[in-house]
Amino acid sequence: MPTFAERGYEFYWEQMRGVVGPANMPPEAVKWWQDTLKKVTQTQEVAGALHQAQPPDADRLDRRARQLKYLDSLQRQVRAGVKRAEGALEE
Repeated sequence: MPTFAERGYEFYWEQMRGVVGPANMPPEAVKWWQDTLKKVTQTQEVAGALHQAQPPDADRLDRRARQLKYLDSLQRQVRAGVKRAEGALEE
């Protein structure tokens, strides 16, 4: 089965992670999570894994530029599709 790239598609997948809490979370709970997550991410094991997962700055910048180019292209395609759909509705 061909990959996206082999079929001529540029495809990017970013995994974003975060922590969320309830809207009215008490400030002391927010502080506890902030402190705890900071402490955990600064352990040698986690810091090493995070560092290993991050490409060098130049690679990140290059990847970011390609992602922006891809998103611009995607936006143009969506806008064109919306215009075609609007035209079809007017007919």
